[in-house]
Amino acid sequence: VVGHELVIPGADGPATGQPSTPTAPTAPASTNLFENGSFEDDWYYHIYNELQIPVGWNVAIDEGPNTLQPGDGGNFARPEIRVIPRASLPEDERDMFVFDGDKTMKAFKGYAPTIFHFFQDVPLQPGRYRMTLNFFPDIVTSYTGGRQFHTDPLAGEIRIIHNEDNLGWTSVTPGQKNWRVYEFTVSQPSTVRLGASFRNRFAAANNGWFLDNWKLEKIQ
Repeated sequence: VVGHELVIPGADGPATGQPSTPTAPTAPASTNLFENGSFEDDWYYHIYNELQIPVGWNVAIDEGPNTLQPGDGGNFARPEIRVIPRASLPEDERDMFVFDGDKTMKAFKGYAPTIFHFFQDVPLQPGRYRMTLNFFPDIVTSYTGGRQFHTDPLAGEIRIIHNEDNLGWTSVTPGQKNWRVYEFTVSQPSTVRLGASFRNRFAAANNGWFLDNWKLEKIQ
């Protein structure tokens, strides 16, 4: 049919008389070594009904006095965690909170500080690896007139989990997509604990985090 494009296996170029547009070569997709890295699979309850954890992942939560300076809100509280399909989000929020596929993971707590740790134990062979963590800090001071995101640089913090290594807390930017890329070397076959800790030291109207599209790739 006139106007249809013909794709001929083994041909070196476009058909005679048809214009061609150069395209950049596409790198092959790397294997994601995280199980259920985009949280598209099932979930399970972890101890409490308000903790829906994606299959393959683990969570730990700190509760107790908030002694951080600056900090407020008394005790650290347990956040609620949900695996949410795209269709359950307001239409104007779907592209903000879903990075990949159809689902995202939401952790949130209003008017209380929180700390939670999200991780996976992964068996790895010797080599060089790259971990990429995507997240949206939904840290809100007020909903009057729409979301008013927190502006204090300490309102949200993240720390990479790599076994027992203390890699230090770093600030995030609420109200936009954030990411962390972390590279490391494995010298002998071992099971490695990988993920991130999330901290809110203030009792904001909402201390929320959306996590999605977490990747672990072997690069060497």
